[in-house]
Amino acid sequence: MNAISVKCAGCGHAMKFAADKAGRKAKCPKCETVLTIPAPSADGPGAEAEDAGYGVVVDHELEERRRQLEIAERARLLELAKKKAPKIQKKFKSLPDADQWEKVHFGLLFLFLGTCLWGFSHMLHGVWVGLGAVEFTDFSRLVTEQIEQTGKNRQDRGDPPIPEDGRFWQFSQFHLLVGMVAGRGFVTFAKFCIIVELILYPIYMLLWFLGYILCLPVPRHHGAFGLLIFMMVLTGINFLVWVFFKLIPVTGLYKYYLIPYFIPELLTAEYNMERVYPIFMMWSASPFFESLLAMLLQLLATLQPVMMSIFVWSAARTLKATRVEANAEGVTQTGFNQYFLWFCLLMFGLCGTTPVLIWVLRVFLWLWYGALLMFITRSALLLWRFRELLDTRLNPEG
Repeated sequence: MNAISVKCAGCGHAMKFAADKAGRKAKCPKCETVLTIPAPSADGPGAEAEDAGYGVVVDHELEERRRQLEIAERARLLELAKKKAPKIQKKFKSLPDADQWEKVHFGLLFLFLGTCLWGFSHMLHGVWVGLGAVEFTDFSRLVTEQIEQTGKNRQDRGDPPIPEDGRFWQFSQFHLLVGMVAGRGFVTFAKFCIIVELILYPIYMLLWFLGYILCLPVPRHHGAFGLLIFMMVLTGINFLVWVFFKLIPVTGLYKYYLIPYFIPELLTAEYNMERVYPIFMMWSASPFFESLLAMLLQLLATLQPVMMSIFVWSAARTLKATRVEANAEGVTQTGFNQYFLWFCLLMFGLCGTTPVLIWVLRVFLWLWYGALLMFITRSALLLWRFRELLDTRLNPEG
């Protein structure tokens, strides 16, 4: 099929059309001049006819131009890839109440340090509980050693080695409870860890309390000030609970152990299997009310760090820091999730003592331990990131 060669009258651009297009209107692709395609010439088919096979005409000039543009585009993209994109820094306006936020920034450091100490204490607790999980506890030898030691102490005091009828052996209940969980081989190490935990507790509580006081100048928006007051009250309540339900029983001034709160790991011990009642009921005057009391005390202990994340949440909302808000919301949910796992541990512990149930309790125990460790870690990271945010807002030019 012959091709029809046409030159644009406006710009001189050469075009080619198939012979069957003769007599139709066409538009120049360069200057958009409308022209009429003339009839084909009487010359026979030449090289142009070969290019126009099946009615398609190839414009070699346009193809060459397109190829050059593609080469230039590839070179431009390669040059851009070699250049580093400039780092975009978001600029913030200076805070209008910078003096108040400066004190909050300093107070958050105390909250962060206290949370780190809390995390170390929790990991130390997990070490001796984990060792007890793989240790053969040997309950009979544990009790025998206690009886022998008590008999020796009675002889040293001039008392009969065996108690009189109707009287009980007065051996250390604290040693026995810890030995049931940690095993006879690790009971001394476990007691050392518990003593270290008891020393660390008032330290990080004091750090938290100081942090609350330093954060009091926070702008009073979204309930931030009220949360600080509430956390200060919780600190006092939790400290008294710690004194009466942990410190004094360990020192031996009186021998009352609220086991679900003091050492809930006992519910997962080997000695709790195949019993008529769960083992902690042996030392419980009223299991139902003591379980309710343990739930309340554990909830109070959980609320204090949860309120810290809610405080960060409200302060971040004041600063319109949406990312910190979302992070604080997630930390708050994690805090309540770990309390729910502890609650499930206690509820299942009241249901029975079958071997299958004890293994279920062990699963819940380690889920709770892991969830609490995650909560502590996320809380510490949240406090540190909020300090960095405040540092950026307080020093926007830095």
